Amino acid sequence: AERAARAIEAVPAALSDEDAAALFRDQGGVEAVCDGLLQFPEACALPALVALRLLATQERAAAVVLKHRKGRAVVQALAWAQGAADEPEGQVAAGQIAAKSVEVLEALLQHDETRKTLLAKAWNFSKPGAEQGAPSVRVKALTAAASALLAEGAPAASAALGALTNAAFDEKGKEAILGMELAARGAKGSAFSFG
Repeated sequence: AERAARAIEAVPAALSDEDAAALFRDQGGVEAVCDGLLQFPEACALPALVALRLLATQERAAAVVLKHRKGRAVVQALAWAQGAADEPEGQVAAGQIAAKSVEVLEALLQHDETRKTLLAKAWNFSKPGAEQGAPSVRVKALTAAASALLAEGAPAASAALGALTNAAFDEKGKEAILGMELAARGAKGSAFSFG
């Protein structure tokens, strides 16, 4: 686990230019970062999320992140951002994993195809080690972004606002954001109305 964490920590420095990033992506580097996040969350969560944030700014790498193992790394990040999963213990301050997860979400929502996929889907998430039949939680991109805005101290407020802004570039994203806002206000009216 420590070896995987050290390797993942070196990824941002290896992505010095577009050619290096393309080579990293084409040789399975994105998948390796996702696997490190999933297999060794205690050691790799923070460096993997930092690396995924950088990788997800590139459209092709973002597509790989979303498709690898049916998007399990994305689902895990959404669960952390939404507060549905416990953060790994020990290595980072409370809330830091959730904040970095929102930054990954913001980067993924920059691209048309990944944005459409993320806005159209919801995933059932069960905590690792949960008993058979334990209730699962629905995780969604916009719910994760909204949760980050409402988190105590809102350490990821900037990334959450960026994620919501990126989502609004899609008509379904605009509708979903408005629906969330209306629901939060008890359908009394939109904060966007001026009358």
